[in-house]
Amino acid sequence: MRSAILLATCFLCTIWHSSCINTIFCNYDGTRMNIPSKRSHYRECRNGILEQIPCPPGFVYCKELFSCQLECEGDDIDVVELDPKPVLYEYCWGDDDLTIHPLVDSCSGFIKCIDQSPLIGYCENNYRFDFFTESCTDSLCPDLYE
Repeated sequence: MRSAILLATCFLCTIWHSSCINTIFCNYDGTRMNIPSKRSHYRECRNGILEQIPCPPGFVYCKELFSCQLECEGDDIDVVELDPKPVLYEYCWGDDDLTIHPLVDSCSGFIKCIDQSPLIGYCENNYRFDFFTESCTDSLCPDLYE
């Protein structure tokens, strides 16, 4: 069934769009990879086709965190399999933009949801993240967390 859908997609695509000649097919939905020449975009396998997805304005795709971030240091991993999606995505699935959750096993960490994608952040100077106020406090985290 899946191969029939891919063949139909390829056939229709080549009839109506000459740009579909460059369509890249993939096997595992949810697989993501960076685009080294375009840090503000990434590729994700959707319905057997590797699509180019833009990050929100001002963000770059971070291979280590599987998401778009404000800043990201490079790593050596080119492809990250997200099938099933990492636990972090469950925090943001269906959430409104800018919803904030505490980061498990971190006193100062939090997860901010933007376009249902998790962005990981930490309070500066090892300050504690307060779940109820959804903000950083001026009290320090115990050393065992950080």
